[in-house]
Amino acid sequence: METHRTHSEQAERPRSTLPAPQRRVLSAGQVRAIFDAMRTFRDDDLGREEGAGIFICDRCGRARPRAGSVAYGELRLCNGCATDYELVRTAGLERDLLLAPENAERD
Repeated sequence: METHRTHSEQAERPRSTLPAPQRRVLSAGQVRAIFDAMRTFRDDDLGREEGAGIFICDRCGRARPRAGSVAYGELRLCNGCATDYELVRTAGLERDLLLAPENAERD
C-alpha cells in the first residue's frame, strides 16, 4: 500500500521566502504541446505493466489510474493534476514541486 500526502497536508509545510516565479503568457502552441506530452505519457503507460492499477493522487486526493501519472520527487500526481500543474508552472503561476522545503529559506 502506498503512503501519500494530500494537497492540504502539503500546504502545511513551511512556505519558502524565495521570490515568486516570473509569470508569462503561454501561446496556444505551448499549451497544446503540454497537453500532447501529457497524453503521450498516458498512452505510453497504457501499453506497459507499470500503467496498470489505481493510486491516490497527492494533489486531488482521489483514486486515479496510474497510467499517465507523474512522479515529482516523493509526490505522484494523476494525469489531470500533472497536466494542470505543468500548465501553471510553465506560466509561472506556481513554484516547482521539486523544490525541497528543507532547501528553501523559511520565514
